[in-house]
Amino acid sequence: VAMQRRMVDLRAKWNDQGYERPFHMRIGINTGFLNVGNFGSDDRMDYTIIGKEVNVAARLETAAQSGKILLSESTYDLVKDEIQCGFRGEIRVKGISRPLMTYWVGN
Repeated sequence: VAMQRRMVDLRAKWNDQGYERPFHMRIGINTGFLNVGNFGSDDRMDYTIIGKEVNVAARLETAAQSGKILLSESTYDLVKDEIQCGFRGEIRVKGISRPLMTYWVGN
């Protein structure tokens, strides 16, 4: 949420500086188990995350509207008592066989 608020401030600043197409951001958040660490070989090593849950988060980001944060049901279940969220509905995404229940942060 803080990142989205900061992006609004930055867009206003960039508009004042004459940028015609400032950045817009959308966020997808999923909760689950994944693998984190250094992956690769001695020639090329990257610190990264991999797993199905990462792919779900990426798909949620793609499905989110500009300026919005889209949560998976697993994340919503963890934050629903702390953050105001609204039900968005089921979506189907590439690589996931079942529909995903999704929720917006805010209204």
